[in-house]
Amino acid sequence: MPAITIDGLVFTFPQGWIVEKYDDWAFHQNRFQSIPPGRKAVDLIAISPNKTLYLLEVKDYRHYSRSKSIELTDEITIKVVDTLAALIPAKIHANNSNEKDCARKATQANEIHIVFHLEQPAVHSKLYPQVTNTANLQQRLRQMLRAVDPHLKVVSKNTMQSLPWTVT
Repeated sequence: MPAITIDGLVFTFPQGWIVEKYDDWAFHQNRFQSIPPGRKAVDLIAISPNKTLYLLEVKDYRHYSRSKSIELTDEITIKVVDTLAALIPAKIHANNSNEKDCARKATQANEIHIVFHLEQPAVHSKLYPQVTNTANLQQRLRQMLRAVDPHLKVVSKNTMQSLPWTVT
């Protein structure tokens, strides 16, 4: 079963899935990211056997507070849109055959789902405050990315909302 670690969280997907750490792709880092003002990327691309494309962004704020000035909703929206924009040129121009094949399969998807995996401190403190209200964040992201996925999910490892992979 494919497993990928991001920010200390291990994402384990069912057999038969294609899972790539997209922000590590050579195509993204060496070619697409150089387009001004610098393109962004989601953490993971996952493609199920039934041709559903999942774009996953992962943030773990349990031990480190958020320091970026950009709104979290804007940051995620930019990453999703930039990733989708990169998949078409990647399927044509990527030098890495695995990246090219994954991009081709991603662009042939029957459905697209966006999942924002957010870990926040279980106990809120001044040192580690709650970054955001999850329900409000999900509603705002659904509004912003409705054209891509009107049912976008904001999850944590304790609230996976019936997603087909596990996180430990």
